[in-house]
Amino acid sequence: MADYTFRGVEIHTEAMWSLAHMENVLNFMEKYGMNGLIFHENGIIDALTWPETVYSTMEMLRRRPVPMAKINAARIYINMIIRYAKEKNIDLFLEAKELSFPDSLIELKGDLQNPDGTVCPTNPYWFFLMESRIRELLHYCPGLGGIIVSLGTHESRISLARNSCSCDRCKNTDAVDWYENLIRAMYKPLSEAGKKLVIRDFSYTAYHQDCLIQASAKVSTDIIVSLKTTAHDFYIPYPTNSRIGHTHGLEQWIEYDVWGQFYGDSIYPASIVEDLRARLRECREKGVSGAYFRTDWEVMNGITVFNSPNLLNLIGAAILTGDLNADLDTIYRSWAENGIPTCLLDGTYGPVSSSPFSLTAWKKLRDFMRRSWDIMRKTHYCRDHNFIENGQVPDHLEKAFEWMIDIHGQDDWSPGASRVLDRTEENIREIFAEKEWAEQELDQAQKELNIPSLGLSERLAGDMEIILRLYKHFVHMAKIATISVFLAQKAIETEDPDDMQKALDTLPPLRDYAGVVEKELGHTHYPHYIYAHLEPSRLLTLAEDIDRRLKHGKT
Repeated sequence: MADYTFRGVEIHTEAMWSLAHMENVLNFMEKYGMNGLIFHENGIIDALTWPETVYSTMEMLRRRPVPMAKINAARIYINMIIRYAKEKNIDLFLEAKELSFPDSLIELKGDLQNPDGTVCPTNPYWFFLMESRIRELLHYCPGLGGIIVSLGTHESRISLARNSCSCDRCKNTDAVDWYENLIRAMYKPLSEAGKKLVIRDFSYTAYHQDCLIQASAKVSTDIIVSLKTTAHDFYIPYPTNSRIGHTHGLEQWIEYDVWGQFYGDSIYPASIVEDLRARLRECREKGVSGAYFRTDWEVMNGITVFNSPNLLNLIGAAILTGDLNADLDTIYRSWAENGIPTCLLDGTYGPVSSSPFSLTAWKKLRDFMRRSWDIMRKTHYCRDHNFIENGQVPDHLEKAFEWMIDIHGQDDWSPGASRVLDRTEENIREIFAEKEWAEQELDQAQKELNIPSLGLSERLAGDMEIILRLYKHFVHMAKIATISVFLAQKAIETEDPDDMQKALDTLPPLRDYAGVVEKELGHTHYPHYIYAHLEPSRLLTLAEDIDRRLKHGKT
């Protein structure tokens, strides 16, 4: 029996609507005995419901003819995937962020919108609409395994967690009560149909995380809580999510990103297999029964683990959830023998992979992938605080610190964690040393990998050489952006002329390296995500922003 009873694969991009991609995913899942497929799209319930309690057939035809046709087509596709998946003993779950609604609803229900344009999340109508949408979804897609939902994130269209309504009802609404009513509206039709409801703990604050779990327990002991392995988001350097093992007796699933939103976006290869094993073992000891793994990210179409060397991480997840004591070398060998995909071909073409001819190549690849995670950690983070913005270096000074401390910060869960980013001499020295180490380590790791010695196909060897060259550019861009950001912020805070000059001296390297990268990328024909990662104009914009702030103050 597998160590984890629910073992899932999450699709988070438009690739879920590609039959060719999904057949590849389902074949992978069948091979490794995985049993849960998750389609994660924020508005996926909207993509499959009118809703019929709002629009009659003729009203849809007159008001929303294109959405009507798309919804009908989407239902057919989803039911086809459900059938294909069930043939392989796999259940399909839909994952959404709620509350959501079609824009035209506001025209019909004007009382939902306040005079100032805000939408009130505590209007009782939303609970009615939620229940009716779930019933409609289950009527047209009865084979679904269940629904996974985020209710406490800023990324929902409306939520108490991002509420801008100032009405008395909102002011007097208890967050636990609001979540309870919303969860109950979803749970009722799902439980009647024998389907699972999975509530994600995804939230931007510990307060809303706690409220969600409390509310779930108040509704039913049948509800499953899904927790990211680290609080708030997929930050591998962060401590394990403290709520794991503390869900008021509710069944627990965990979610983990094997793609790399915060470690290179599957462009720069990196193994997190060692961390994955440690987290899975810890979580299993804390009573977790299910785990699912994100293989792509909604912001970046065309790149998934299935067209990246980071397929290694999904193979690791598949093997380890089946056997937590599996030999890690078995995972690395399986990855190499199955064929290593190239990420220089957009995933819409289908994966192109190659297995090394050398019998010992997998060991060199294993060692490089392990080292690459350490390199990425020192590149993507500043003292384990996320620095890279959606795969790109920051382009504004203020935003860089907002990103590290507020948007992706740890302070709400580990008070005072961000003090390691204070602009003290010691902190700055440590942060800059991380970046210097990453750059030197990548040079050494690439030399020891020795791509020509691996016996790869000419295509994969050539692509790997290119990726490692681009990897060096990415690491250097992160290094010089970090230096400029921290010295500039220090100068603004101290107003010391020497600090000011040191900060200004960091700007020419930003501008110069933008030219280097532009030359590197000129006349190339890579997938769009390569250009997004290495966008040289961001270095120029950062330099301009810092220059303006140092000379003229905040503007």
